[in-house]
Parts: sequence; C-alpha cells; structure tokens
Amino acid sequence: MDSGHEPVLLDKILAVLQPMAGDTYVDLTIGRGGHAQAMAEAVGPSGLVVGFDLDRGNLEYAMQRLGGVVLDTPAELGRVVSDSSAARSVGSGCRAIGIHAGYAQAASILGAGSVTADLILADVGFSSVHVDDPERGFSFQSDGPLDMRYDRAQRLTAAMIVNETEQEELANLIYRYGEERMSRKIAAAIVANRNEYPIETTARLAHVVRDAVPGGSHRRGRRSSARPSPSRRRHGIDPATRTFQAIRIVVNDELGSLERLMEAISLSASVPAATESPVATTEGEWGAARWLSSSARAAIISFHSLEDRIVKQAVNRMADGGGIAPLWLKDSATQEERDGDAGRLECTRTRRSRVITADDKEIDRNPRSRPAKMRAWTMGRGQD
Repeated sequence: MDSGHEPVLLDKILAVLQPMAGDTYVDLTIGRGGHAQAMAEAVGPSGLVVGFDLDRGNLEYAMQRLGGVVLDTPAELGRVVSDSSAARSVGSGCRAIGIHAGYAQAASILGAGSVTADLILADVGFSSVHVDDPERGFSFQSDGPLDMRYDRAQRLTAAMIVNETEQEELANLIYRYGEERMSRKIAAAIVANRNEYPIETTARLAHVVRDAVPGGSHRRGRRSSARPSPSRRRHGIDPATRTFQAIRIVVNDELGSLERLMEAISLSASVPAATESPVATTEGEWGAARWLSSSARAAIISFHSLEDRIVKQAVNRMADGGGIAPLWLKDSATQEERDGDAGRLECTRTRRSRVITADDKEIDRNPRSRPAKMRAWTMGRGQD
C-alpha cells in the first residue's frame, strides 16, 4: 500500500537514527506512514512501532499500511504492548500501534503504558494530504471551508478565529505566527470584510488578504501599489501565505505543542541514566521521565523558522547541560561516487545543533523537501 507521497529526508533520517532490530520506534507525526514503513522494516519482527497523529483518517491509513491497529483509547497501550501477538504487521513482522493524539501528549501516554522509545521522529510540517483536500480548508490555492483543523473533533476552526477575534489580537497573531509585517493592515481588511458578512471560505480570505497587501511587499521588502501578477505569484510568495500559516498555527496550537514536546524530551534528558522509575510531577507536567531510553536517538523536521527556533534552542540547552549530544551528517563519498549517484552519509556528534537539509537530488525529486530542516541528537554524551 503506497500513499503516493515521498517522505522527506528519509535516507538522512535512517542515517541519524540508525534503527536496529528490536528497537522501539515512536513516530510522533505518523501521517500516512511513509517514514514509519521504512522504520518498521528496519526494526523487524522483534521491534515495535508506535504512531501518533491528530488526524484520525491519516492514522487509520498508516495502520492499514503497516498492518497495525488504532487504539480506541490511549490507556490500552500497555495491554496491547504486553500481548506479543497483538498488532503484528504483516509486511515487516514488527508490531504497529496507532494512537489518536498529538505529540504534546506522547510522553505521558508512553509513560503510562510503560513504553520506552529507542528512536523518535517528528515531522511537524502539515501534510500534503491536507493541502490537496480543499474540504480541509488549509490551502488558498483552491476554495473550501475555512477549517484548518488537524483533529476534526476539536471545536476551534479557522473561521472562528477569522470572524471572532478582535482586530488588535488578530493583527498580533498574524504578526507573531506568520511573521507578517503588514499584519495590522491585513487584520483591518479582515474585520472590514467580515462586518459585511462572515468570511467562511479559503478563497474569500485569500482574496481579502491579497487586496490588503501590495504585490511587492513580500519580495525584498519593497512596496508596490500594484496587485501581484500571476507570474509574480508563481515565482514569489503568495501574499496570503503568511496569514494562512499564522491562522493554522493558532488553530492547532502548533508551537505550544512543540514547546511541550521539547520540555518532555528535556525532562528525560535531565534524569540520570540509572533512574528508571517515574518521577513525581504535579498535574499538567509529564508523568514519566523515562519515556526515552538512556541512549535514544531523536530527530525533528520543521518547515519554518518559528518551529526550527524552538527545536534549536531546546537542543542547545540540553547539550549545554550534558544530557544529549547533537548529531549531524556529512557526506564522506568520493567525487566519483557522487557523480555515480551514490553517497556515503556519516553521522557525527557536534557541540551545537546543526541543521540537516535535503540535497539537490532530493529537492528535484520531491520539491516539498526544499524547506525541510532536521535537527537530530542522541541522549547522553558518551553513549552510542
């Protein structure tokens, strides 16, 4: 079963995570299962794959692809893991378990189920499946309801934010989460238009934003009174891009969730390797420090600067505290090997977090990989 979408940075993920037979791999954003399928094959019959996703449709697709099961409640995790015959993948032979929850909840769910991860991956970019489906309301490239929810069971939608948020607050969130310099002008235009009648579709919101933003404002900081021509939109950034990004981030609490994930990882990194029992926490904090093994490897892929900044700063803080060692990849292939479309990626430890990106060949093959930025690390300084 093929999702039709190539997972980004797959070869480099395998090179930094170095999956081995019997490992427990936790995919914090399993999506359609592209990364997870490769990891399942690597960890083999004695391994375990646990996948999290807020989009239940994607989660069910991934589990069908892996031959696994979606749990009705996260509390079932411990029972299913202890049953060696449950959730056995037909293809790879490993067990695969899907949990309908976001990565902000992963540490507490895994801790409660007594599952310790050897490998974790989070691809925090939104799925191309969401972009391709107009009914999900993520894209300004086609018309659809103004939705943008990963989890369709949640109440908050993009339409609610656009139509109910006060103008000043709306301008602030567009500026903060979209890094949009013209946020106040855009917010004013949104309020003026919604006062006529509610903005309920992606096409109308995009039209309002484009009318409010001079065509050249997103290119080299120059302003122009002209509307962007179709050719300029093709070769530059659409004026609606940053506003849509900001609203999507707020609808799904993307940055807050990422911060909580990094806090959970930092908590695990701060516990001595000999400590295997859960640590005491107050309500709302992580219930188990040992959801990551003492030699676990982790990688997080982000697609814009706000996400990458959170990951970079957290990784560097952990490295400064001695709890982790950042990982980086260098291509040690000879020029002849590169000319022959071959490479030899070597994983090395670094003092500070360094970003790993797609090479030109992958970008040509899979344009979605162009903005992808991966940061990776291993728990502990002296362990492999």
